[in-house]
Amino acid sequence: ADGLTATNSLQSVQRQAVKLWNDGGARRPSVTLELRYLRQGGDPDNPDHYLSFQPAAEVEMDGLPGGSEDLYYEQSAWSAVWQGLPRALPGSGLDSSGATVYEVFETAGGDGYVAETSWQGDCAGVTNTPAASPSVQKHWLGVQQAGSVTVELLRHTLQAPQPQTVDSVELTAAGGWAHTFDPQPLFDPDGNEYIYQVLETLVDGQPAREAAEAGGYEVSYSSDPDGTLVVTNTAHGGLNVSKTVSGSNSQPEREFSFTVTLDDSSIDGTYGEMVFEEGVASFQLSHGESIEATGLPAGTSYTVSEIRANLDGYTTTSTGAAGLIRPSEVTSAAFNNHRDADPLPRTGDGGGRQLQLWGAALCAAAAGLFAAGRARRRRRG
Repeated sequence: ADGLTATNSLQSVQRQAVKLWNDGGARRPSVTLELRYLRQGGDPDNPDHYLSFQPAAEVEMDGLPGGSEDLYYEQSAWSAVWQGLPRALPGSGLDSSGATVYEVFETAGGDGYVAETSWQGDCAGVTNTPAASPSVQKHWLGVQQAGSVTVELLRHTLQAPQPQTVDSVELTAAGGWAHTFDPQPLFDPDGNEYIYQVLETLVDGQPAREAAEAGGYEVSYSSDPDGTLVVTNTAHGGLNVSKTVSGSNSQPEREFSFTVTLDDSSIDGTYGEMVFEEGVASFQLSHGESIEATGLPAGTSYTVSEIRANLDGYTTTSTGAAGLIRPSEVTSAAFNNHRDADPLPRTGDGGGRQLQLWGAALCAAAAGLFAAGRARRRRRG
């Protein structure tokens, strides 16, 4: 007997379903829709609480109507109907009006799609949207691994930028710090593309922001070439820049100008004693002074430059002027400017001999002028 054949004393109703496609007109596969009823005492929002008729009340849909003699069939293109349903099926869950709660499920076909059902009266709209299964991978860089990390999956569109949480997972070392979420739609009901991202929310049950501050690390987000969403906890490091001057003609009180340039232009604000704007910090140092940046993400590349290196008679040397910020360490960059006074000439050396020659020439010229003056005086006399 048909699974929907009911006792004559039961009042009958019918339900319909319309198959919708949110795929931009792509080629559509055939699908199977099944009508199920809520078990007695079941939760209407829990798909696992719905039971199948025996045999199952299934309609195979391919966009071609047919089977009008059956109790359930595709009555028009992508539209199914179930007739002769008991209004109040014994042993089923009932709504506030005393009627059995029915639901439509897509049970076959539609691979690569995610199906969402919504009701208007006695008609269900089952919308298939192309889907993907986002994956997440957790990395630790210079940070002691926690026992577990909770990560939420969020999505938004450019038209509606406020992220909405759609799923969450607890990552552990036993699971390789990785997870693949259930298939998620690529488009919203209006055809706008979803953008998926992840957010670390808990670390061993502690709010992620608090755990990062206490642990001295930074949480960053990226994606691998295959689209895997990556969450990385990176230990902080520091950078110390020091200045010395040397030589007999150095200027210990003079201030020398420096810049620190990081390869991450998103670093802005105060980090220890340095203030960065788009990854660049500027400052001045005199002899014996130093300045230190703290809380920088490990693995960040840096370059320290002295603005007037090797100018004004100075010879500039440095160590550690470029490199990487190391986790849980303070990296050092040291600069020295050396300048000596010009040497004074000494008697007997080449310079002294030259001065002696110049002196002799001047004396000879003066003697000649004196002799000429005496001769003129003699002539006048």
